[in-house]
Amino acid sequence: MSRAWILLMALALGAVPAQSAEPSLEAAIRAAIQRAPARRVAVYLEDRVSGKTVAVDADRVFASASLMKIPIAALTLQKWERTPALRTARREKMLRRMLNASNNRDADALVKHVGGRRAVNLFCDRHGWPRSELHHPSMPGGDRRYKNSTTAREIGEMLGRIDDRKLVSRAASETMWRAMQRGKYVQRIPAGLPEEAQVTVANKTGTMRFVLHDAAIIRGAGRHYILVILTYRYRSEAAGEAFCRRLSRLVYQGLKPR
Repeated sequence: MSRAWILLMALALGAVPAQSAEPSLEAAIRAAIQRAPARRVAVYLEDRVSGKTVAVDADRVFASASLMKIPIAALTLQKWERTPALRTARREKMLRRMLNASNNRDADALVKHVGGRRAVNLFCDRHGWPRSELHHPSMPGGDRRYKNSTTAREIGEMLGRIDDRKLVSRAASETMWRAMQRGKYVQRIPAGLPEEAQVTVANKTGTMRFVLHDAAIIRGAGRHYILVILTYRYRSEAAGEAFCRRLSRLVYQGLKPR
């Protein structure tokens, strides 16, 4: 078996990052995960300056909670670009609330607006995110035999497309970036950054009974990176959020300004 084939298999299994970040930072992240107050943790970090990554269990499927609101927003904006008459002030307000306040009722209304869950899943498939799937509404009710799902890597790639202004279009990506900058829930990754850090953060959280997540784009202070943290069976919400803050601070300090 050739070395190239062995490497390809390792990448598919998530064992070897395509371009690993500094060994000391990756080791510190893995050590922090070992001490996490959760049964399972996935992390995807992409240094947008060097292109290097740290991916720990980044292809494992987790219940997505509100992280699926990112592709819902993207598909909504795509629909409006194709049919501008559908873009109303009321729907724009719904989209902003869905992203920055994680409003579930608005999310369900927009899913219906874009053609239902199948349309959202097809959008994800076409963009190379097959494990990001919408199976039930955000509000109580509906068939919940299958959880809405995603992976840390796929969410990181979505944020990367937004950061590059290439998710749907430059204008659509800018809309999502600005809405997530105004997020109501900033007690995880954003709160872990030093108070004196001159950075801009756009983040989206997700929380359910057994999962606690955050995903963010961080720019400034000589740093530019994407960090996604997914947790399952966390000890308590307070403990899970404290872990996200610690990991956020560790990553910020480990990525040297350029």
